[in-house]
Amino acid sequence: MVTTTKLPLVGFDPIQFFRKLSADEPSPAYMTSGSWVVLAWDPVETMVGRDIVVLQRAKKLQRKHRTHANKNLPFLGGVIGWVSYDAGLRLHGIKSRHKKTSAIPDVCFHRYQHALLFDGRSVFAVGDAAFRRRATAIHARPLPPSRSHHPDWTATMSTKEYASAFKAIQKRIKDGDVYQLNLSYAFSAITHMDSRQLFCDLLTHHAAPAVSYVEHGKSALLSVSPERFVQIRRGRITTCPIKGTRPRGRTATEDKKMMRELLRDPKETAELNMITDLLRNDVGQVAVTGSVRVKEHRALQKNPSVWHTYSVVEGRLRPKVHPLDAFLSMFPGGSVTGCPKIAAMEDIDALETQARGLYCGSVVLLSDDGSLDSSIIIRSIEKTGSQLKLGVGGGIVSDSVCEKEEDETLRKAARILSLPARRTWANDKETDERAVLAALDPKNPSARGVFETMMATNGRFHSLAAHMRRLQSSAAQMEMTLSAKTMPRVQAFLKKAAELSGGMSLRVKIILTEKDVLMETRPFLVDAASVAGVTVTVTRLERKHPTAKALPYHREWRAYTDAVAQGYHEALLLRKDGAVPEAALSNVFFVKNGVLHTAKTDMLPGITRARVLTIARKNDMPVIFCMPFLHDLKSADEVFLTRSTVGIVPVTSINKFMVGSGHVGRITKALSCMLPW
Repeated sequence: MVTTTKLPLVGFDPIQFFRKLSADEPSPAYMTSGSWVVLAWDPVETMVGRDIVVLQRAKKLQRKHRTHANKNLPFLGGVIGWVSYDAGLRLHGIKSRHKKTSAIPDVCFHRYQHALLFDGRSVFAVGDAAFRRRATAIHARPLPPSRSHHPDWTATMSTKEYASAFKAIQKRIKDGDVYQLNLSYAFSAITHMDSRQLFCDLLTHHAAPAVSYVEHGKSALLSVSPERFVQIRRGRITTCPIKGTRPRGRTATEDKKMMRELLRDPKETAELNMITDLLRNDVGQVAVTGSVRVKEHRALQKNPSVWHTYSVVEGRLRPKVHPLDAFLSMFPGGSVTGCPKIAAMEDIDALETQARGLYCGSVVLLSDDGSLDSSIIIRSIEKTGSQLKLGVGGGIVSDSVCEKEEDETLRKAARILSLPARRTWANDKETDERAVLAALDPKNPSARGVFETMMATNGRFHSLAAHMRRLQSSAAQMEMTLSAKTMPRVQAFLKKAAELSGGMSLRVKIILTEKDVLMETRPFLVDAASVAGVTVTVTRLERKHPTAKALPYHREWRAYTDAVAQGYHEALLLRKDGAVPEAALSNVFFVKNGVLHTAKTDMLPGITRARVLTIARKNDMPVIFCMPFLHDLKSADEVFLTRSTVGIVPVTSINKFMVGSGHVGRITKALSCMLPW
């Protein structure tokens, strides 16, 4: 019997939940299915191999655990995994000339009994009470500190090699051997980033309709695919082939121009028509006669770096055809081979310089209720140990132009090749010099200067004037001499960061030294669990310059990261006299008998703290300025923190000692609602 329960996880965010999974939650899977996100981990069984016989094992398991529960949910337990393109070659009896160079298995499926399902509003747990408790505990964990690294990508096919293969394809098309052929190559890189962190960076940088992550041992697939492959639900089979590409414009006017150009291009139209016909025939092999139709043709899809056109082909699956058999009858997708499919696959193997591996294969989700969803593995990173591989490609037809086709492959991968989204500047120039990175590193005890950390949304910085005033105040306290040009340079830096963000929310750190203006930008994520209340610990630490935001601050950063490592969200800084003027990265407030209390001196005057006090005055809320002591906080009715990049964060426990009722208090809620964010 399948048990599904709605979980009250306040502020749930699937990406952040995924980031909180630890080594104790092995082999996680993350997959979007329509408007749903499916999150699973700790499989009860893993099936790996070179060929599609693994899918026969998955099919037997699905039949064994078959459920007829009609819960209108995308996953009720089942298998999630990948099938490589190379396995597709063997499926069709094609012997590849390429040797396998990766340790990643060609076919890998995990069977999960438990999962979380999220539709953008509600969280549903598939599993027992123990699983629900585990999920709730993971949600309550603090977000781990982000550690990004910029991979140095190298192409595996030169421009000369691409041109040679392109010329050979044109000859085959002219000779009538194929009508269209998908030519691909790969980029490779080395990284020391954890694959889960890399996937989260990928998601914050590259939105996509068919997102997936599957992990096996030291290998992982990270996919932000624009193309759903086969979807089967309630007896209906659907596939969505993509063909036709144009770059996104730099302005709204240019963007519309590119979109219209794509729709009017006869070459792009012909490409999509050919693949739509191929997929219609594929669906016809497993569908009820007369049920196949093209539901949508030349529909537009907006992606971060390109426009695409696609079709939607659907039919009614024959009653005795298993969903996995239907999937295999169409695998690999015609949009990544060409047509005729077998001839195109043979030519691809002869012309490309290495095996495709997972690239152009598929990620598959098979639920125990018989529904299936899958996507094409494109715009995807294959990670094995520290090795990264990113496949790119595109369809070639008779009137294709070599330079344009190669440029299109680069545009498709541009957002991924530029990962991670962390960027660093020194004096108006982007750089990754060691000295600059060291100055920006919060762990560095030798760093010197003053700094500000702020948030930007939709190209607008919150409380910018207040941050600039505090930056100048910190410099004055540290006896730094700023030239008349320094603050205008800072303003120019911030304007540049906003322009480059593409509307993405950013966390921006500005550092002033005696000689330089340094900046670091990252995608901004607020821990969604913090709205439900966080847990904090206490660390003995007194700041040397409590009223200035000055470097180094490695001790405060260490207090914060140590707290996170212990499962807390923040560290209160405890003086020898028992006072708690502030936290490592936050200001501290407490409420007693309806009165707001906060320190007045010996702490950093926070920007959000000032906004909260202004709101309190305007609403006639009583405020007492006094130094909080640890016993005050533990006996308070409410405690909350304020931070410029987060806002108001309720505290529900201190060192596991419950604060007040253990829930978000009335005054904290009221202030949170009144604080414009």
